Amino acid sequence: EMKKGFSHKGNTWHYVAKEVSDFAFATSDHYLWDAAMQKVGDRNVLVSSAFPAEEAKDYTELTNIQQRTIKYFSENIPGVPYPYPAFTTFVGLKGGGMEFPMMANNDGPGRGVAIHELFHTYFPMYVRINERRFAWMDEGWASYITQLVSDRFFEENDNDLFGAAKLQLGGIFGTYEDLPLITSTQFMDNNNYGYASYPLPQFVYAMLHHHLGDEMFLKAFRTYITRWAQKSPTPYDFFFTFEDVSGEDLSWLWKPWFFNFGYSDVQIESWENGKLTVANKGDRPVPLLIEVTYKDGTKKDFSKSAKELMENDSPEINIPDADKVKMIMVNRQIPDANDVDNIYPSLDKLYSEMGITDQIAGSYQFKEYPITGHLTKKENVFFLNLDQTGISFYLLPLGDNKFESLDGAASLEFTKEGDKYTGLNLSILNYFLTAEKID
Repeated sequence: EMKKGFSHKGNTWHYVAKEVSDFAFATSDHYLWDAAMQKVGDRNVLVSSAFPAEEAKDYTELTNIQQRTIKYFSENIPGVPYPYPAFTTFVGLKGGGMEFPMMANNDGPGRGVAIHELFHTYFPMYVRINERRFAWMDEGWASYITQLVSDRFFEENDNDLFGAAKLQLGGIFGTYEDLPLITSTQFMDNNNYGYASYPLPQFVYAMLHHHLGDEMFLKAFRTYITRWAQKSPTPYDFFFTFEDVSGEDLSWLWKPWFFNFGYSDVQIESWENGKLTVANKGDRPVPLLIEVTYKDGTKKDFSKSAKELMENDSPEINIPDADKVKMIMVNRQIPDANDVDNIYPSLDKLYSEMGITDQIAGSYQFKEYPITGHLTKKENVFFLNLDQTGISFYLLPLGDNKFESLDGAASLEFTKEGDKYTGLNLSILNYFLTAEKID
């Protein structure tokens, strides 16, 4: 009708919303609107998407993703019915997403950003967090729940709580910029705001989940949401609610991570006669996650919660079929002050056995983004730093010029022409990048 010359001389729209702390609206004369209803209890929630008409093929699943996410939020995680009558994703932002009550302004059809911004309905819209003071109380939860819902619901992976925590926490972890989480967000800057608001609290919530277990964690989380709905909790209300519901004194977690400076550092002390001895050298508690790879390619996992490792900081773990063990990795996904001592056999030995030479070192310029990767030797192990990203990691050799980060979140393959290394293919955080060696 617009193309036929349809027009109005004027019109008035009236919008009404209850129990909201803010509002937003958007208009366009060249967008398409897709909508559906999602049942939540005995209510219908209107779920909408608005996006450029010329990009319609990219948005065929966006409304369905929102429907499925609202259903999962309401019935599973967190298991609190979606509290409002509608939600709309408007695609108009360049970079990331921005939340409003019942609405998000996103930069594209990505599932992760859609889930993240939709979850902000709970924090800070329904539970009215003071995000200017404590951004970790809403962005941290949105980040953790996005990972959890993506893995458990969309990917059907129930085993992974920690995701790419080690990679995301990167170079700030354990430095002077790694401030205790209780520090008011308004005193942070571009050096540590993102770190302290998103991946760090996401990791701490994952540890809390790992310690309490699914049933108790979700019970406490649901109680926290319902108890503080349409109110403004402080960090201490969060601490108290989880202790109140779980019946546990959780100060062993709160104090080192929220009030103290510190770092985590777990290392392999010895591997003898089927017994793995691990030492906890850090002053911030972390869980112990052990991945054993056998010579036939099979794997077994062993774990202890952060509290268990804190109470016994040098545990011995019996590993079955010791003569068949090929490799042991400790805390692959857990931030650690020194990753190099978390692997058996040592990286030095693996490098030597595979005949890896220093010719691979140098700088690699990526084609997709203005980023340069610098590959150097650190503690006799290759270390890749991606400038302007805060991402850096040691390389675990796999053979045939293939490597991966120690946490497994990044995979790399170096290209050669004759005996000369010429480039790099990198897969990291769902990005697939290519680079040319420039020195």
